[in-house]
Amino acid sequence: MTTPNPIPESNKPRTPSWPINLGIGLATGIILGMLIASWGLRQENWQKAGLETVAAVMLVIVFVITALATFGTAFVRNGFRCSWWVLVIAISIFAVVLVGLELFLEQSRVQRASIAKLTAAGATVYYPPGRASGLAILIGEQYFLDVVLVEWDCSDIPNPDLTSLLGLNGLKYLTIKGVKCPPSDLVSIQALPCLTELFFIQCQFSDESLECMGKINSLDTLNLFQTPINDSGLKELAHNPNLRCLISHSPVITNDGLAHLKNLSNLQVLDLSYTEITNQGLKHLGEISNLTVFGLELDLTEYPATGC
Repeated sequence: MTTPNPIPESNKPRTPSWPINLGIGLATGIILGMLIASWGLRQENWQKAGLETVAAVMLVIVFVITALATFGTAFVRNGFRCSWWVLVIAISIFAVVLVGLELFLEQSRVQRASIAKLTAAGATVYYPPGRASGLAILIGEQYFLDVVLVEWDCSDIPNPDLTSLLGLNGLKYLTIKGVKCPPSDLVSIQALPCLTELFFIQCQFSDESLECMGKINSLDTLNLFQTPINDSGLKELAHNPNLRCLISHSPVITNDGLAHLKNLSNLQVLDLSYTEITNQGLKHLGEISNLTVFGLELDLTEYPATGC
């Protein structure tokens, strides 16, 4: 019986080692780089330098450690031999990370500039609850999370700069009090891509300003509390087909204004309490196809009790 010759060690198929080498290098580099960056941003001198400088340093650290760990493991696993394409892969990954980091840093830079202007003007900004984790906890929410809510009392500000909102691309909810908005200012609000809820308190708008609000396609809910608008203003708001909730307690809205809302095909909630709408105007409600909730509360101070 003939014993088969054993396959020489050099001819045995080898499992590709570069994914393991590269994985070890990347994991080591990223973990150490993040730890160094999070430590650095807590130091006074590094805080003055800002996130951009720390991120650049972190990126260099990640690349150097990744290269050293990748080639180190490759040399050990392959008998101190390494192919040139391992270096090509490492450089390619480095380039992709560099481009992505630059895009992230630019958005972070713009948002932090907007936050600084808003807080200086007395506004309060909020981040998504329960979303902070990892570096967002170590370094700060303003670097890694989008602002989703802004509350701004402009009652004591003669000319608030609403362009400060433009850097908040993730803003969903906006509450503004006591502002007189010309159309040019509302263009800044109109440009917010994710805005879904607007709450105006004691504000003043022209019909042209309301026309701008009627063009905010992402807007889902509009609440005009103690903010007077008339029938023509209501007509401008009716140009937004995506509006699902509209609340206005303006005392100058009449039955004619209610007739304009028939174009709001997605409107589900409508509250026009304390307006001049009467029973005769309620016939227009049937023209709003998806309306499910309607509020109309009378101002009883205008109808004193006559007694029995």
